[in-house]
Amino acid sequence: MQDLLRTSDVAALFQVSTRTVSEWARRGRVPCMRTPGGQWRYPAEPIRRLVNRVEHAPWEELAPTDGRVA
Repeated sequence: MQDLLRTSDVAALFQVSTRTVSEWARRGRVPCMRTPGGQWRYPAEPIRRLVNRVEHAPWEELAPTDGRVA
């Protein structure tokens, strides 16, 4: 069984609010699954890889290209 993180754990890793993480989950921007009780859970290893990628990515890779403000 894989390690799963709670929304608050992911929020702390990315230094964002839990609401932001939940929105990312709804939009499919982070790997996630729903528990039978309806709560979001996030697989630890893919989330850690994503955090590492974001921490080390040049700004140009993270900035939106459609004219939106990040």
